[in-house]
Amino acid sequence: GVPVALVVSDRVGALANFMVRWLLPVTFSLMADPDKAVQTDFRMLETTGLLLIDHGHVLRYKWLNSGDTLWPSLNDVLNAAADSIRSRSLL
Repeated sequence: GVPVALVVSDRVGALANFMVRWLLPVTFSLMADPDKAVQTDFRMLETTGLLLIDHGHVLRYKWLNSGDTLWPSLNDVLNAAADSIRSRSLL
């Protein structure tokens, strides 16, 4: 159950924006969902957002993005991943 993917429920080009904005290499997968398969699984068809998903395909964190909302910072994402790892190790 370690977080392994941050799914961008947006166009593939959004991934480049994340990589440029964060400036540091991330240690987990960044994936786009242009065919909306993951968005459908997690009932996110009406909005854009980010999903932090673990090996077991369990949703650990979700950030929704309205037109006025900024994406989470790299720190927010890394903290969410660390929290998820800690919570799984306590089970």
